Amino acid sequence: MNKLKDPIEYGIVIPKEVNNLINKFDSTIKIKIEDTSKLLAQAPIHNSKIIVLSRGFFNEHKNIKFITNDILVIVAHELGHIVLKSHFVKLFWISFICIAISSICIIISLLCLSMKDFFYNSFSLMLFLLYLGYISRNEEIRADKFAILKANVSIEEFTQCFSKIETVLEKEDNRKNIFISSINKTFFNFHPEIKQRILTVQSLTKK
Repeated sequence: MNKLKDPIEYGIVIPKEVNNLINKFDSTIKIKIEDTSKLLAQAPIHNSKIIVLSRGFFNEHKNIKFITNDILVIVAHELGHIVLKSHFVKLFWISFICIAISSICIIISLLCLSMKDFFYNSFSLMLFLLYLGYISRNEEIRADKFAILKANVSIEEFTQCFSKIETVLEKEDNRKNIFISSINKTFFNFHPEIKQRILTVQSLTKK
């Protein structure tokens, strides 16, 4: 990750509506900017008091510009990760420890020339990766729902924002191996497909 800076250091002014939304849940949370043109946003697991946005959200991408409502959607989603984080953090670290143990066992089995143990441990590692991907995708959906049901982002705003993100990502996607790419998107992607996220949100009814 590039060094994080305050928005003002890049000449970025965070809209008042975004700050008001953050203050509604936790006024101690601050937005930090990562110096990259790629579209990146996250609420780091190790620090629940910052939301990281890349400069890409404040740049124009071939006639696609993210407006205040779009930034609201993105921040609302990341707030969802922070507010709902406790359950995910526990699952993440359990899975991470299991993956680490499996990786060590694979190395040991290779050093001992035990192919049977190697295949067994490799299979276990694959299962752990699939499980970690599953819980990660589920957390993304939970954060999307939080944005709609708790942060009061409209379904139309969400759809518009994520449609823009999908368009930008498709234009910048230069992966050459379509077969490997499709496998990663299907099994090892830690984020659901954007179309799926939009459909899930559109099925919600505000209570």
